[in-house]
Amino acid sequence: QMSSTSDADLIAALNNASTQLNRYFGIFIIIFGIVGNTINTCVLSQRPLRSNPCAWLFLTSSIANGIGILSGLTSRPLSTWSLDLTNTNQFLCKLRAFLLFNAITIGSWLIMLATVDRWLSSNIDANKRRRSTLKNAQIGAIVIVIVSTLIETQQLYCFEANLTNTPLKCYTRSVSADQVDNIREIRPERIPIPFAIDEVRKSHAQGFERRGRCDKTHVLMVLPTIPKIMMKIPK
Repeated sequence: QMSSTSDADLIAALNNASTQLNRYFGIFIIIFGIVGNTINTCVLSQRPLRSNPCAWLFLTSSIANGIGILSGLTSRPLSTWSLDLTNTNQFLCKLRAFLLFNAITIGSWLIMLATVDRWLSSNIDANKRRRSTLKNAQIGAIVIVIVSTLIETQQLYCFEANLTNTPLKCYTRSVSADQVDNIREIRPERIPIPFAIDEVRKSHAQGFERRGRCDKTHVLMVLPTIPKIMMKIPK
């Protein structure tokens, strides 16, 4: 009897800790992400940076990340007060999943594209440097949005509300649906690594001609990635 009582108390304590974590840490991440992406949007939309293809890609990525944060994280703290309508409303459940995964996918691929653009713009080959244009960046972004939207329409089928025996009430309806959902798990985060390594190598080869100078544009390019890291949340 004593053992069962202590086990029940432990379970209750863990459940309460989980609720408090979802509530307050979720609110913190929402505020941090929205403020961060808003600052990024304001900075990167300034006239000197608007015509820069890399800055434009980071700007659109920040907008996508903001949508992802709002659609993905808002339900977490609301669920602790039983106010999360996505748990019970079929339409909101499917819409939330679609917006969340579509925004995360678009944001990730835009950052990858921005890294490739930086590699092209600093390349010693003049032909490759000429490919770093605002028009090419916009075409790439449009292709990413269209392809991602087509792929993520599967969420409208895979996700269901009012589920039981699942991590969340708004979740993939079955194992087969979860496997279909996992088809989209193509991670673009690792793709820029070779381009980044090559850019560092070229900087060494050029003898760091701008040593001692702080390239403000490069600093601004890095800022949008911070909220992106913070919004890596599981389904």
